Amino acid sequence: MPPLPLKPTPAQIVKPVDKVPAPTEEAKIPAEKPARKANSRKATVEPVAVSQVDIETVIAKNLKAGRDYDRLPNTAKPTLFKSGAEILAGVFNFRTTTKFINRVENYDKQFVLYEICVTVFDKDGNVVAEGLGSCNNRERRYLKTDFATNLNTILKMAKKRAFVDAILTATHASKVFTQDIEDIVNFQREMNDARETNCK
Repeated sequence: MPPLPLKPTPAQIVKPVDKVPAPTEEAKIPAEKPARKANSRKATVEPVAVSQVDIETVIAKNLKAGRDYDRLPNTAKPTLFKSGAEILAGVFNFRTTTKFINRVENYDKQFVLYEICVTVFDKDGNVVAEGLGSCNNRERRYLKTDFATNLNTILKMAKKRAFVDAILTATHASKVFTQDIEDIVNFQREMNDARETNCK
């Protein structure tokens, strides 16, 4: 006669689970967001080190005159625009950080000034260059316009100037490009005003 089966102990009894519990908030993994593109136009070359290429060749392959840079009459060099600086940053696989180094906001006297520092890092996190830019509402272009309307524009202008300055330094492109085109126009106007004043 075969032996009778042993009775299972309480620890050996596995109760069926009717429903798998939902994961807690801590266990939920957020969906990965797609990487934000810095510029819709892709560079035509793979990311490279500045020391390995001729900057004039990179500019010729990736930047378009009239869109990414332009030349003013009676200027020795063309001017790099923000769009061109963004493309160069992508070509060399740079990333940047932005911080205020000075910020003046006196709304009673209707005066604002922003001074920005942009730091450029390579793909390994090393600091490559820094650029400075400033803007205030006492500049000629803002004098005849509404103070409140220009606040955001002035901040963006300071950031743009710092960014372009940083990329020019990081890519050694200063031998190809000159300063901001709008700054050149203002400088020429101020020089003309000074000459007219001195002649009176």
